[in-house]
Amino acid sequence: MDTTRLKAFSDGVFAIAIALLVLEIKVPPPDTALGAKLLQLWPSYLAYVVSFLVIGAIWINHHAMFHSPGSRERPVPHGRTHWKPRS
Repeated sequence: MDTTRLKAFSDGVFAIAIALLVLEIKVPPPDTALGAKLLQLWPSYLAYVVSFLVIGAIWINHHAMFHSPGSRERPVPHGRTHWKPRS
């Protein structure tokens, strides 16, 4: 059975989920010190990085379900999230 359409749809869902993460990060007002304000927002940046890595891991595992263990296509999602595959 061809799963190309299902994989394309799920890739779109994961892309939207990752894009929605950035909506929580707010731009500081122009009249404030940028460095100090960015330091105050570190929890938002940390949450973004952790959420991105979690969604990336789920996406990689989702792709792994559709590929045989010896497939050459598996490293592609790893490169997109800078995630190192386990040997």
